[in-house]
Amino acid sequence: MNKLTLALLALAFVFVANPLAAQSAEELQMMYLNVLEKNELAGTIDGDGDVQFEYNNFTYFIDVDENDPEYFGLVLANIWPIESEMERLQVLKAADVVNANKKVGKVYINNDNVWITYEDIQKEVGDFEAYFKRGLEIIAQSVSMFREEMN
Repeated sequence: MNKLTLALLALAFVFVANPLAAQSAEELQMMYLNVLEKNELAGTIDGDGDVQFEYNNFTYFIDVDENDPEYFGLVLANIWPIESEMERLQVLKAADVVNANKKVGKVYINNDNVWITYEDIQKEVGDFEAYFKRGLEIIAQSVSMFREEMN
């Protein structure tokens, strides 16, 4: 074998060994849509290129980031509008309680609305699939804890 053939084989091995390295936004979208379908959920691609779906009367999206394909972010946006500065302080305290008690779940403010996410780093393509349902559960638990703190 010549050096060019060896170099091409080595490069091919890198992409086979780490398929995330070669994932385009479209490939990530299709991967996420396939997992949603396996879980009997209908997904669509939203205007930002993220994968959106409905679950338990909430609209979620999966953050698609081809610049960081190992990242998996499951997002529940706009669960609580902030209507005053006093309420913002209460939201910050409630978010702090949830963030301190929930692993890999985060509560934060985005444009005067509360968002909750489940975030993880994948080692292999499709690793997130094993944790997808747990991510939904963690978000649901975080929503409940947040609402309890707000009441």
